[in-house]
Amino acid sequence: MFLCPTVADSDRILCIADGRVEQFDSPEALLGNPKSLFSELTEATGPEQADFIRRVANGTVNFVDTLAATTTSDDAIEAEAITVSI
Repeated sequence: MFLCPTVADSDRILCIADGRVEQFDSPEALLGNPKSLFSELTEATGPEQADFIRRVANGTVNFVDTLAATTTSDDAIEAEAITVSI
C-alpha cells in the first residue's frame, strides 16, 4: 500500500491478483471505480493518504516535489531514484 503514491502519477497501472491481470487503466479511471484493486488499496491507506493519492493521480500534486519538500536533499534523491525504478 505504501507504493500507491509513487505509481499514482503513472500513465497506466496494472493490477494483478492471484497471478492474473485484473485491471489495466489510468490511475484516474481505476480510482473512479470503487471496486478496482487500486481504489481499494488507496482507500485502505486511510482518508488523508487516500486524498493525497487522488490528488497525485489527477495531477494537482507532484509526488516527487512533495517528497523533496519534506525530506533532506539526500533522501529526496534516493526517493526519486526509487520512483523511477518502479
